[in-house]
Order: sequence, then structure tokens, then C-alpha cells
Amino acid sequence: PALVSRVDRIRRPVLLIASGREGEIEINRALAERLGDGSRLWTVPDAAHTHALERRPAGYRSLIRTYLGRSLR
Repeated sequence: PALVSRVDRIRRPVLLIASGREGEIEINRALAERLGDGSRLWTVPDAAHTHALERRPAGYRSLIRTYLGRSLR
């Protein structure tokens, strides 16, 4: 996809959150691999697209706190 070819321009840590929706995890894995160190992929297979917070609120909050705490230093 076009998005994967553009990630080389990103110079900041990136947090990717993927649902179990068909195709979404594959795209996000490709993005995470291209982004390399500093990127993180969290998969929530039982969540619909954009519903990770709704399905896993405690995990979502913990992930955001930890990731931002490390990335914003």
C-alpha cells in the first residue's frame, strides 16, 4: 500500500494498534517492520477497527502511559 512506502519519512516513534479485522494486522505488521526501532504494534484481535479502547480499556491505558513515557523522554 502507498502508506507503507511513505513511512521512511517518519522520524518519530510510532504506536500502531491493530484490530482483528482481515487485512489490518498484515498492513500494521508491514508498517511496524518498516518503522523499525521505536515503533510498537499492539494487536487486539477481538476488537473492531478503532475499538481497542472499548474492548481493553485497562490494557489500552497502560500501553499509552508506558509508550508515551518512554517515547517522550
